[in-house]
Amino acid sequence: MPYYHVLAEFEDKDARIETIFMDLMEADLKTRFLKPYKKGASLVSGNRVMPVTKMRKIFIVRTERESKTELLDLQKTSREQIDRLNREPSGVFFLSLGSGYADADIREVGTDVTATYVNAPPGNGAEGTPMKLAKWLFTNVWGVVAGVAAAGIAWWFGWH
Repeated sequence: MPYYHVLAEFEDKDARIETIFMDLMEADLKTRFLKPYKKGASLVSGNRVMPVTKMRKIFIVRTERESKTELLDLQKTSREQIDRLNREPSGVFFLSLGSGYADADIREVGTDVTATYVNAPPGNGAEGTPMKLAKWLFTNVWGVVAGVAAAGIAWWFGWH
């Protein structure tokens, strides 16, 4: 069962990637993130309100396991790599905790599926937008007008 994690970089912040949602099912991703995003509305996560119009970059990451499990495995792998490098006789010693301690590190172990779900700026997919209404009116009203016109022409020429 896949899990989805939403991260973003905001305009008014430094280049730090912030966690918005973690461990969402696909249905939750659609209702809690994608629907407000497409409407251009603000997101509510915990006690934070985040305007989607201020997002500079968005990352939707899919993992097969919950973030806690994935990040613990990343911590272990990262620590093993650092220990291996520190055992080499190069004279260089790495002093680092490694990866997997920040929620944003989920990008290192998951699959970026952003392009699958987001293909337009915020607010460019809201249902009921004037453009969708205009398209609906054009398609349906002109269809009826054309049908009535065709029936009138047929009647005029006596094509019953």
